[in-house]
Amino acid sequence: RRWLVGRLAHTQSRQIAAVLSGFVDRIQGGAVLPDEVRSELQALQKALAREVHAVTCQQAILLNHCWLSPGEAAALSAAVDARLDDRRSAGPRALLLEVARLDAAAELG
Repeated sequence: RRWLVGRLAHTQSRQIAAVLSGFVDRIQGGAVLPDEVRSELQALQKALAREVHAVTCQQAILLNHCWLSPGEAAALSAAVDARLDDRRSAGPRALLLEVARLDAAAELG
């Protein structure tokens, strides 16, 4: 079960989290022009949205899998959802929320 959830929830979000962390460091260091902030955040949003979309497509397949009972499929799908939302392990939905917050702050100035 753990292996299957890990495979279904496998994303590049740790790498994206590292890019986001470096980006925030560059902002704090003054190495990013204000005009560039929103465009870079939007690129990160797009990358994270693709990650979430890929996993949700896998979840749809999982929920209709002929070898799993509906209860097993639902439990596995819920475990995948938890991984997507987990802030500690750089879940892509959690990161997407963080990037949206940064983008809103950048828009407000």
